[in-house]
Amino acid sequence: FGVGNLTTLKHLAVMTRHAKLVDHKGKNVYLSHPDRLRLPILFLQGDRNYIFRPEGSARSVACFSIVAGPSPISDSPCPRRSGRMMR
Repeated sequence: FGVGNLTTLKHLAVMTRHAKLVDHKGKNVYLSHPDRLRLPILFLQGDRNYIFRPEGSARSVACFSIVAGPSPISDSPCPRRSGRMMR
């Protein structure tokens, strides 16, 4: 699986159980003020990631655009070996 931050993985597990964006305690703190999301956001994932697929990222971009209004939100799948270039 590789190296990962357990705190982050636990937070991702909480969001997966709630099927939406929540904080590490399961509270809706991010989407309660959608106007605060009008900032540059980039959803970045590997193009071969079996958990977080590019299609899900595209749905998130569409959802954020509806909730927060026009803002510079985008997604970008990374090629398979891009992690090696970042080291």
